[in-house]
Amino acid sequence: MVTFSRTFTAADQDAFAALSGDFNPMHVDPLAARRLMFGRCVVHGVRLVLWSLEQALQNGPDRVALTHLDASFRKPAGVGDDVTGTITFPTSDSAHIELSSGDQKLALIRCSWQSGDEPADVSLPIAERSTAREWRDDELNAAAGRVALSSPAIPLSQRLPPIQIATLLATTRLVGMECPGLHSVYANLDLNFAANSLTEPTLGYRVTKWDPRFRRLTMELEAPDATGRIVAFVRHPPQSQPTCAELAGRVAADAFFNQRALVIGGSRGIGEATAKLLAAGGANVWLTYHRGAKDAEAVVADITSAGYHAEALPCDASDPDWPVMEAIRPTHLYYFATPPIFSGSDAPAFTQFYVTAFGALVDKLVPHGLTHALYPSSVAVDSAPAGMEDYAAAKAAGEELCRTLEKNHPGLTILAPRLPRLATDQTATFALVEAGSPADIMLPLLHQLTSP
Repeated sequence: MVTFSRTFTAADQDAFAALSGDFNPMHVDPLAARRLMFGRCVVHGVRLVLWSLEQALQNGPDRVALTHLDASFRKPAGVGDDVTGTITFPTSDSAHIELSSGDQKLALIRCSWQSGDEPADVSLPIAERSTAREWRDDELNAAAGRVALSSPAIPLSQRLPPIQIATLLATTRLVGMECPGLHSVYANLDLNFAANSLTEPTLGYRVTKWDPRFRRLTMELEAPDATGRIVAFVRHPPQSQPTCAELAGRVAADAFFNQRALVIGGSRGIGEATAKLLAAGGANVWLTYHRGAKDAEAVVADITSAGYHAEALPCDASDPDWPVMEAIRPTHLYYFATPPIFSGSDAPAFTQFYVTAFGALVDKLVPHGLTHALYPSSVAVDSAPAGMEDYAAAKAAGEELCRTLEKNHPGLTILAPRLPRLATDQTATFALVEAGSPADIMLPLLHQLTSP
């Protein structure tokens, strides 16, 4: 058995995108990726494959040619994660490779090869940057086309034929930029390598199955040196919330007029809906963001264009110093700071956000006029679904902290409702899952926190 490891950086992502032509925001745009399914940039699956192949072949012949490759991607590798691989060799010309990060199994790659000759001189263009294509669901059944093969500006492997490298690179450009394109997730690649009658230097694709229930897409492939198939999933677009003008009709203009409301994490999701409801009810609203300055500015612009007051402030909820927050002198605190829930956050991260940071902020603000706070807990505390045990435990600890803070600060009221699953970026899945509207759930709670 052979083991190997590496941590992929943002610079690695940018470099591979330039080589492959796959500039999907999920891989290279941290601000866009935070609103997508995995909550952060993730490593290209084909980048993991090529890295693994190089490790598997490094003690073999100088020149080999793949005969078969099957790669299944189970979970994404996040940028900055430590990725470890283990290789076993069932035969002298085949390998099984497993990639993992911590206790998460990321990918399983099976490949076989044969001795190769000096590579033929293949002249292919360098991949150009383009915009990822976006399909309607009703177009996917009949999707078909061709993606030009391209050559990386620098060699990615000294052992494999350039045409095979070009074919592998074309599959990531196909999925990430062409079909399904913008909202894609690469799931499986199965290729048989053998010369065929196709001479055009392209990767042809044809959708053979589209299942909208599970957002699962299967494509047949044909290249000059290979045939096979790809399975990909189609993500739902980022979740949008109603505008402030749309919400204004649901709340009395003076419902929250006496509030100086600080909304931590108000640039999207539940925090965004809460900030708009509060503003529509007459509150002076300050909403915070960590990395999503543009998102926060868009929320503020939406609120102010409807005739209400809001300002945006930068804030890192993992930093207990909370600079400038006390200067606002908020009367009400709404706390929606969170790490990615379904994307590999661990117990210390959840505890830092949901316990340590919240407690530090309340302690800092009470002397400056804070009288009410909303701490959103979760129904996961009741059931602790598989894979969410750390999240549920941290939320339960946060509930206990709320009771302690009320005892330590007479006159402080903290509402800690266990919220159901709501329709936000954090809860996005491939399949349609019933999820409530943040505005529908939050409005009664805002009234409850305002009542004497």
